[in-house]
Amino acid sequence: MASVDDLLLRSIPELRELFLERSRSVPKGLLEALEVDTRAGAQQLARRIRERYRSNRVQKVNAFTPCYVSRLTSGHRVSRSSPASMKQEWLRSRAR
Repeated sequence: MASVDDLLLRSIPELRELFLERSRSVPKGLLEALEVDTRAGAQQLARRIRERYRSNRVQKVNAFTPCYVSRLTSGHRVSRSSPASMKQEWLRSRAR
């Protein structure tokens, strides 16, 4: 992937296509650079990328919720389960 400086030379529609439509990973520093960029649409693009981050985080949490609920209803001690062990359990249940 190009450097942040090289990416900032691209148009906002190009960046939107790369990071929102194609869901490419955002290089470190680009989001902060877009937030202070004076071009029309740069700050909006930064907000939309942050919204995508939040949405992805919520989806990950929701993916582990059924595992947590099944532990609650089956009598397992939930308080001793670390997020890592819950993730492993969830992955095992998906592999079956």
